[in-house]
Amino acid sequence: MTTLLTRNVGNATIRGLSTDLTVKPTPLDTVRLAVEYNHSRYDDFSNSQFGIGSYAAAGGSRCTPTATGGGFFNIDCSGLPLPRTPRWSGSASAEHVFELGGAGDLRLTGDMVFASSRWLSIDYVPNGRDDAYQTYNAALEYRPASGNFSLTAFMNNITDTAVYTGGSSIPFAAPNGFNYFAANILPPRTYGLRARVDF
Repeated sequence: MTTLLTRNVGNATIRGLSTDLTVKPTPLDTVRLAVEYNHSRYDDFSNSQFGIGSYAAAGGSRCTPTATGGGFFNIDCSGLPLPRTPRWSGSASAEHVFELGGAGDLRLTGDMVFASSRWLSIDYVPNGRDDAYQTYNAALEYRPASGNFSLTAFMNNITDTAVYTGGSSIPFAAPNGFNYFAANILPPRTYGLRARVDF
């Protein structure tokens, strides 16, 4: 049986800075850079649950459990950063257009997305913290000079990097002594051809 729980946070503070820059060094080239800094903390995040679950000492959780009687525990995660919220994240991309005269043009694009390490869930267990990552994508698009279609060859996640987006702890010991963590993952390296027609 699967149970989905909604837990309300007492209070959290998020401070940060975001910048986005677009430069066209030539009429045929475009460069973009976006960077975000995020400092987040739970000012007050505590809840009561039956059983200690993934917050047992052996699980290595950063939260503090306190027995309140009758098998219930108060779980205090105050002071910890919000899950799935990296301190640093951003992207960079570049596009160059190859003009083919009356035949149309080719657009070569490449981009990179990055993020620093982050917690993946409110368990705050060691195996639920993902490392920093970078992913790279590229595409070559053909657009005719006249017509309402385009053809694109693309490859996403060129380096086949495993990027985890969330999950939860499961009560079985992993080789490192802490509980396994079942995580959601973004698609691996993908590539193909894409056709677009505008009506």
